[in-house]
Amino acid sequence: MKKWNKAYPDNALGLLRFIRNLCVHHCEDAEKMNIAEMFPNLFGSIYKFAKKLKWNLDTPLKEMFQREERGNVKSSSEEEKLIVPVQETQNNDMTQGTVILQ
Repeated sequence: MKKWNKAYPDNALGLLRFIRNLCVHHCEDAEKMNIAEMFPNLFGSIYKFAKKLKWNLDTPLKEMFQREERGNVKSSSEEEKLIVPVQETQNNDMTQGTVILQ
């Protein structure tokens, strides 16, 4: 097993990396700490910094998650849209919180 002893940089990015790694790899320890209380200005400062650099614009996200409109056929009339009835069903066999992808 490889031991990592690389120090984090002494800046905001190093702090963010530390917080991320703490939350991802040491969840139980992270839950015991109130990071927002320890660093009260951190999240506001990071938000302002991201806004200044326009990192918070949703345009890149829209580009990443564009829908492909292939194979879709639009209905020619309003009646055609209402032909198939919609029925809500409840299935007691489904486990709460389970997502089934097909």
